[in-house]
Amino acid sequence: QSVFIKRKTSRFRLFGKAALRLALIKLMFITSLEKSSHFASAVMEYPGPIVFEVESPEGSKEKVTKFATTGGPIAISEKRGIAFHTAHNCNTLNEHSAVSWWYSWGTKAGFSNGFCDNPEGASLAARNTLGKEFVPMFWNEVPSMPFDDETHFNLQNAKYLMTFNEPEREDQANLSADYAASVWPQIVSIASEYSLKLVAPCGTIDGGKQW
Repeated sequence: QSVFIKRKTSRFRLFGKAALRLALIKLMFITSLEKSSHFASAVMEYPGPIVFEVESPEGSKEKVTKFATTGGPIAISEKRGIAFHTAHNCNTLNEHSAVSWWYSWGTKAGFSNGFCDNPEGASLAARNTLGKEFVPMFWNEVPSMPFDDETHFNLQNAKYLMTFNEPEREDQANLSADYAASVWPQIVSIASEYSLKLVAPCGTIDGGKQW
């Protein structure tokens, strides 16, 4: 028990120092902008680039990007990904320069519905310019086969397959554990066919453990 308390204290101190360091870095950025007689407001939080909207005394506005690190831009990490709603466009996704993968709670990127600034509006062509891996998800069911072209393309070009988002919640996947277990062999078969590693269902903190 005493060992656990020591570890807990150590983690708290480490977190406190990291938080203080980050706060000081942010303050330095804002102070340096204010000294130039411009008004700055942060519109994106760390991690990733912090984007400030800077307004000059004349009223013109300009976006300035700063990185919350003393060593320049944050390095891209294979472990760092982002949940990205398809109502945004591919240019917005590309602003998250430190992430290497993303998901949209489904098997499709969403750009085919016109969310991308690409004149073609085609998700397959647009995503090739992003340099980020799209990770498909079976949100609350197994799509019927044969898959449509985009689902097939995404599975074929992915490394991982995510499954069942917060299945214990009625406003999310809303699946019983028995049902999930009954269709799991089908998911394993699909993952094997496309050479994908499976990601287990992701529950919430409050009810996911019981599920």
